[in-house]
Amino acid sequence: MHDSPRSRYIFSATMAAVAFIVVFLPCRARVAADFPTGLDALLAGVALVVLAYFSWKQRKRMEEAREAQEALAASERRYRTIFENTGAATVILEADTTISLANEEFARLVGYERMEIEGRRSWTEFVAPEDLEEMRIRHRERRREPSQAPTRYEFRLVDRRGDLRSILLYIDIIPGTDQSVASLVDVTDLKEARDLAREREAMFRALAENSEDVIMRFDDRHRHLYANPAVERQTGIKPEAFIGKTHRELGFPEHLVKLWDDALEKVFKDKTSHRLEFQLPSGVWIDWLVVPELDPAGNVKAVMASARDISERRQAEEELRRSERRFRDLFEHSLDPICIHDLEGRIISINPAGAAILGRKRRDIVGRKVSDFLIPSHAADFERLYMNALRKKGCASGVMSILTDTGERRILEYNNILQKEDREDPVVRGIIRDVTDRWKTQKELEKSERKYRSIFERAAEGIFQYDRNGRFISVNNAMARMCGYASPEEMTASVVDMSRQFFVNADLPERFRAILADARRVDNFEHKVYRRDGQAFWVSMSVWSVPDAQGEVSHYEGTMMDISGRVRAEEERRRLEHDLARSQKLEAIGTLAGGVAHDFNNLLMGIQGYASLMLMGIDPSHPHWGHLKGIEKQVANGADLTKQILGFAREGGYEKRPTDMNPLIDKTTLIFMRTRKDVAVHRASPPGLWTVEADPGQMERVLMNLFVNAGQAMPGGGELRIVAENVFIDDDAPVGDLAAGKYIHIAITDTGVGMSRQTMARIFDPFFTTKVMGRGTGLGLAAVYGIVKGHGGEVLVESEPGRGSTFHIYLPATGETAVAVVEAAGEPRIEGGTERILLVDDEETVLAVSRDILESLGYRVSAARSGPEALEIMAAEGDEIALVILDMIMPGMSGGETFDRLRRIAPHLKIILSSGYSLEGQAQQIMDRGCNGFLQKPFHVDRLARKIREALGKAA
Repeated sequence: MHDSPRSRYIFSATMAAVAFIVVFLPCRARVAADFPTGLDALLAGVALVVLAYFSWKQRKRMEEAREAQEALAASERRYRTIFENTGAATVILEADTTISLANEEFARLVGYERMEIEGRRSWTEFVAPEDLEEMRIRHRERRREPSQAPTRYEFRLVDRRGDLRSILLYIDIIPGTDQSVASLVDVTDLKEARDLAREREAMFRALAENSEDVIMRFDDRHRHLYANPAVERQTGIKPEAFIGKTHRELGFPEHLVKLWDDALEKVFKDKTSHRLEFQLPSGVWIDWLVVPELDPAGNVKAVMASARDISERRQAEEELRRSERRFRDLFEHSLDPICIHDLEGRIISINPAGAAILGRKRRDIVGRKVSDFLIPSHAADFERLYMNALRKKGCASGVMSILTDTGERRILEYNNILQKEDREDPVVRGIIRDVTDRWKTQKELEKSERKYRSIFERAAEGIFQYDRNGRFISVNNAMARMCGYASPEEMTASVVDMSRQFFVNADLPERFRAILADARRVDNFEHKVYRRDGQAFWVSMSVWSVPDAQGEVSHYEGTMMDISGRVRAEEERRRLEHDLARSQKLEAIGTLAGGVAHDFNNLLMGIQGYASLMLMGIDPSHPHWGHLKGIEKQVANGADLTKQILGFAREGGYEKRPTDMNPLIDKTTLIFMRTRKDVAVHRASPPGLWTVEADPGQMERVLMNLFVNAGQAMPGGGELRIVAENVFIDDDAPVGDLAAGKYIHIAITDTGVGMSRQTMARIFDPFFTTKVMGRGTGLGLAAVYGIVKGHGGEVLVESEPGRGSTFHIYLPATGETAVAVVEAAGEPRIEGGTERILLVDDEETVLAVSRDILESLGYRVSAARSGPEALEIMAAEGDEIALVILDMIMPGMSGGETFDRLRRIAPHLKIILSSGYSLEGQAQQIMDRGCNGFLQKPFHVDRLARKIREALGKAA
């Protein structure tokens, strides 16, 4: 029966009613009989009071019971809320391990619904099999000796999926019952973190203990709390000696102690890391990093410090600074351009060589893009491809075309690398090389290379193997073809003894074997071998020995190249070197001959001048008139001789004009035929012979010298064949040193005695002759050589003793129309004048005779023996002087310098240049600067008079 407030109330009322019936009614009956009616009423009132008391008492009990029941319900709700929301998985366990109650956290932990757990599952179902027996033992202990059983321990829980979780269990008996309450805390992550922390602590301790860097820990009084073993290597003090002591107490120098204390104080105060570098008394440089160690409240509880030996780094930095200085020197003084730009192609820096090649100042280059200096048609593609290569590969190389400030195109080869600077942005460093000349040469070579590419692409070197007995094991196709065999098999089958059938020098295999025993290989050994037909040819051979597994020689291998062409080329090179030496010798002799001719012309000028003066003063009927004319003729012969000498020296008086060589050949041939009727002349020439730029007089001299030379080679008569033709010379068939182009070719062939090789080697040497003494000057062929070379042509000769000779003349053709030569008829008319002429010449005789001639022509003359003297006269008489006749070769101030300074004084002054040399070289340079005429010594009075009037531009 339940002891509820309602039941207790009903029970009290019932008892009150019974009491009333049992007590009050009998008493009332008795009293009613014995007492009066008033007593009746009293008894009734007492009964009512008793009844009311019992009713009140019962109601009070019922209210107390209701309040207690409500308090119990509230307590139950409170504890149920705590049970459900405690945050930990919680269960109530019965004595038989059944789970009678489980909260939602436990349900989530094991992966079941609560209805699947409560009253349905045993506690042991969630315990890992390895921990089950221990859990049962503790369950029994808890019920047998509750005070002795542990209330906190760990075990492994198995959830619905079979996963294991590490659990910290809090469990105890509920007082007055045999039930247990258990709280489960999932410490899987915590345990892993704790294990990781222990692992890391062990790792960091191992690192600290084995670190090369010094690691320390300090308290707020700068005392050492920890020092790792590395401290002993740097200071010589054991780590344990540091503990509890400051740096000052350890006896470190005061300036270091202050440095360290300031750093520690700064970290404790500012709660920030601090870094400094210093040098120990031992000379070791230290990088000291000090880091605050904060507690949970953010206060510095200690300071950690690491000290690293940076002596090597400091040394490297110093070396880097020296290297940077060296780089800067290299950068500034390099002959090759060096440029630095960013990834946008904008130039950051460029050295003087780079600025020079662009023809700009550095300040005008820096800040501009590389593409600004490229040929416009290449700029866009270059920037795209070049920058992509740098970004993807970190480097770029190739060639680019630029335009200098003068508009000149230059080809530059670059090799650039992307590098990280101290700043964050990378830069590109590049070294540039001007390969314009090489590129041009390469382009020329490519023309030739294309013609032979198909051959070269199929070319391969020979590869072979032979055994220790000197017999081929195998050869490749190139080797077989090189040696004249149809196939490799034919060669290996045919050559059974290399010493006899392959090597021209039979002892080479033994020599190779001896060398290979020591050096293991022979490289680029040049010798001769036999082809299949027995012909020997030069090869370059490399041979090496191949060892077997025991290290002994198994066989020999090698490569072979046919170098016959190279050997021939070396012979040709030696021949060309000989020709070059000969050419240099001719140049030297020519220089000497030119100087002699110049001085001789000055002598002839004096003779010609005095003869002219005498002829001007006498009548043709005078008996000395003929003698004087004879002197002039001899002067002309002497001048002709000097022209030959100057022709050899390539300083002849060339008056070039477009010339048709056919009339010259016909004219010269006709003259020769009149003198040598015993020589049959055959002439062949096409009607459309190309025009050449030549001096007709000099060309006549060339032809006549060759005809005379041919006639002297045929003392008893013979045949002379002259052939002229148009030819085109290209790179496939070069002629001497001539460039490719259009030429006319004149071949002069005789049937004379011919020449030996020794004679042919010297025929163009000046003063060399095969004639007897006094029968020849030895200048004829030398002059031919000099004149033809002076016209940009080439002279070649072919001859054999007893088979005659052929001289080949090549002259460059021009597309201009030939200029007809009109010869003047009769005696020239000599014109004079009255103007003042300044005559400048360092030769006393030439100056005197020229002055007399000019004065005889009516001119007023001022004479100067040097350039400075001429300038003084010009300064004094400049307004009167109408014309200057200026010698080109003078000591001190040259004719060219005198010309320039005279023109600065009087820009419109008329000047005629005079020289014993020709109009070539220096004279032509002065003429190109605006000279009004040229007189080559010795000159006749009529030529002088005509040149003066032409320069002054008017009649006297």
